[in-house]
Amino acid sequence: MTASANGQGAGPARPGTEDGPWPGEARLGATPWAVVDLETTGFDPWPEHRAVEVAVVRLTPGGSVVAEFDTLIDPGRAVDATEIHGITDAMLHHAPPFAEIAGEVAALLEGAIVVAHNVLFDVGFLRGEFQHAGCTLPPVAALCTAQLTRLLYPDTECKLIECCRRFGIDHGEPHAALSDARATARLLTLHLETARSRGLTTLADLEWLPGPPLPPNWGPWPRGGRTLRRRAASVPSAG
Repeated sequence: MTASANGQGAGPARPGTEDGPWPGEARLGATPWAVVDLETTGFDPWPEHRAVEVAVVRLTPGGSVVAEFDTLIDPGRAVDATEIHGITDAMLHHAPPFAEIAGEVAALLEGAIVVAHNVLFDVGFLRGEFQHAGCTLPPVAALCTAQLTRLLYPDTECKLIECCRRFGIDHGEPHAALSDARATARLLTLHLETARSRGLTTLADLEWLPGPPLPPNWGPWPRGGRTLRRRAASVPSAG
């Protein structure tokens, strides 16, 4: 995985975050983390496929959880990957479109390093969803926990469920966005501890995807909006 593979071009940066350095910079131990997971209708981002569920777990630079967000999303098309994540068309009838929760997602990403297990997939879908909602996602600092696993433990299977087994991480609902994001956040904190013990002290040492954190107040959308969590959507309606 390389920086060029992220497909990120030049983008704006604005000063001022309350829990990290100037957002034009990302520094290990100083910049917060935003761990994301998206479940989707298929494997290729918009315009081919869309997100059906998103979760973000926001961490301090030291790895403490400070915020969580998750919701199902109306993709505006049929779901083709129910066998992977268990989300059906019927579950999405009352889900918000991504544009309705784009402001909340963007706010949780601002000033942070975006983390995912197979980060190119998740950032690619985030980019497609933001584009469909009206704005092009600028370059973002990113780190892949699958790649970090390969770096630290070359002989370990890198699938998230296998990493959870290897490192004793609770992961009760594989391919549910919030469960995946929580498990990835825990994997990140464990790997960061290991990296420090081995003298890996920079983001470059961790083979990150270089870029600035998302600047504050990016995007035109307000925070908030409707949400629909997976368990609520799975309960049959009365009558």
